[in-house]
Amino acid sequence: MKYTLFFDNPQTQLIRVQVECEARAGQSFTLTLPYFRPGRYEQAVYYENISGGEARDSAGKPVPSLKITTHAWRVTPFSDGQVFFTYYYYANEQNAGSSWFGDGYIYVNGVNLLVYTDNDLNSPCELVLGMKEAWPMAGSLKRVGNTLYAENFHEIVDAPFILSKSLQNKRYSCGGVTFHLWFQGACKPDTARMLAEFSAFSDAQIRMFGGFPADEYHFLFIMLDTPYYHGVEHQKSTVIVLGPGYKLTDPALYPEFLGISSHELFHAWNVKAIRPLDMQPYDYSGPQYSRLHYVTEGVTTYYGDLMLLKSGVWGLDEFVSNFNASNLARHYNNEGWKYVSLEESSFESWVTGYKKTGVPNRKISFYTKGAIVALLLDVEIRRHSQNAASLDNVMREMYDRFGKTGKGYTRSDYQTIAESFAGESLEDFFNTYISGTDDVTPALQEAAAYLGFSLQQRPYASANLALWGFATKTENGKEIVNNLVSDGPAALAGIRFDDTIFAINGLLVEGNLRQLTDFFAEETELKVHYFHQNRLREVLLIRTEGEFYGPWELQMMPFLTPEQRTNQENWRKILL
Repeated sequence: MKYTLFFDNPQTQLIRVQVECEARAGQSFTLTLPYFRPGRYEQAVYYENISGGEARDSAGKPVPSLKITTHAWRVTPFSDGQVFFTYYYYANEQNAGSSWFGDGYIYVNGVNLLVYTDNDLNSPCELVLGMKEAWPMAGSLKRVGNTLYAENFHEIVDAPFILSKSLQNKRYSCGGVTFHLWFQGACKPDTARMLAEFSAFSDAQIRMFGGFPADEYHFLFIMLDTPYYHGVEHQKSTVIVLGPGYKLTDPALYPEFLGISSHELFHAWNVKAIRPLDMQPYDYSGPQYSRLHYVTEGVTTYYGDLMLLKSGVWGLDEFVSNFNASNLARHYNNEGWKYVSLEESSFESWVTGYKKTGVPNRKISFYTKGAIVALLLDVEIRRHSQNAASLDNVMREMYDRFGKTGKGYTRSDYQTIAESFAGESLEDFFNTYISGTDDVTPALQEAAAYLGFSLQQRPYASANLALWGFATKTENGKEIVNNLVSDGPAALAGIRFDDTIFAINGLLVEGNLRQLTDFFAEETELKVHYFHQNRLREVLLIRTEGEFYGPWELQMMPFLTPEQRTNQENWRKILL
């Protein structure tokens, strides 16, 4: 397949795409736009950004083409020769999974806008940049002049690139691999610190797996001027969008910068190389269901931060603080774990996995609970093997057996390998925490104690949650309910998610909800006026006994037993 991208006018943000196909007279073929992108396991709607779609032969004569689905066209040539299919893609989104064409730079994510035929998926691809100048490029594709080359369609849609005259580039080497750090946008990295810390966690990951699955790697950072956080993994690169770029070195943003970078690098092994059988190879024509995202994403979420600890980039307090905020808080603030298992959440991601809509408190994140269960499994293996093995060994064996061979793995494979290092059956563990919906808290308390932590639960800090069982977020000056305790006074009185709280005990709520509920903390009843689907309602909340408690948190113990100290030291190292 040969593609040409024309960037005619940045004001329109339309990329003109021309696809050159070899045709045979009377033999119809179908051009298909991908239905999803690897790394985001839900239906994509890239077709809504497509305009036009016409086919012509080499003489410029029209060739019949018909759109047969939202993301496919059937082309029927009259004669042998080349057919040129042309359409426009509206590239107006600045996130890691989309494409962008605007003033200053171009970001092309091929899976958004390149069509394919089933017969050409494994054929070499060329992508010509229809530009007068040869702008600097960040990305892993081989480039000669303004032509990019890929081994096949799988590579060309898994190798996004940035074109810009203002790219910043830094590099370092680990394990014989060159790593590139590309920055687009306003930012001033602390180069010495950044290269030292990236080298440290990259080296730690390479040592754990015993090698790197690619000959080079590119971190593509798009730095926005507004708050943002998003990353997508690729075989030889990752695209990470963060903001504000001018705050990159601030204590609030820099740990996120390190965390997401370590997470995405771990994906170079886990999912890009070590891939479930359900997704081997990728089928872009429809959903590829898998019940294994507690491995692809949950294990990666766990190790993204853990490798920062193992490499010495983070201290123990930083790891614990982030694990509490990113995983435990999000898990316990959502009661979906009572109803949905990790396997179910993985399978249903095509519909509910990433959306905030749907039935409230009836879904979970396989990222957060997956990370918690990965910690539990890590400790389970360590405990049964007397610290002779860990989840580190499991992931390395998965890489040797599946990542290096290109074979897909199953749940049975993952469980069997884990059992081989634990030295006993883990069937109950998998059935309880992966296939089942049991509360992880008792197991988490045991795992925490094994590693020298305690697991504590504190009352909610605000009276609206601690006493009345609801919380809000502020949107356009309105207080929108975004959290409910299922058996709390607010939920029992009929308040629902997305309702707008208007008044508390007759006082207007206007950015002061917490202050008002704190003020009335001694009351046993609370009168609330709120809007439900644009209708004003009034309810009386009746206090229950006691307070509602917030998420469980890991806390560092001031004194450790010799056994706990040994366990924690082993956990913090790479002992393969």
